[in-house]
Amino acid sequence: MATASPQCESDHVFLGLTRPPMFFGITDVYAVFMTFVVMIVFLGLGGMKGILYGLMCAPALYVFGYAMCERDARVFQLWAAKLAYFSQGRRRAAYWGGSSFDPGELPLSSKAAHARATPR
Repeated sequence: MATASPQCESDHVFLGLTRPPMFFGITDVYAVFMTFVVMIVFLGLGGMKGILYGLMCAPALYVFGYAMCERDARVFQLWAAKLAYFSQGRRRAAYWGGSSFDPGELPLSSKAAHARATPR
């Protein structure tokens, strides 16, 4: 006798209570980011040109943010966490020769070991 697999049910109250704060369909973090981008465009170009370009880029940024937040409300928080986690090792890679959080655990290359062993 075959049994049906149980379906995972989502509780609408739980989803509503754990959703991030929204501002006209976009998260508040993205709304602040969008405001900064529009203000930089406005201040960078200045005058009437800045107003026009600011008014042109604001709806495009809003539609992009709305589409992304409609799909997943935490998409920008996940993206920021990914950038924060995966970019840490890359900053030290050029100096230490590898991406590591602790440079003391990296093995020294033969060139670096020879340079340290050779008296000056």
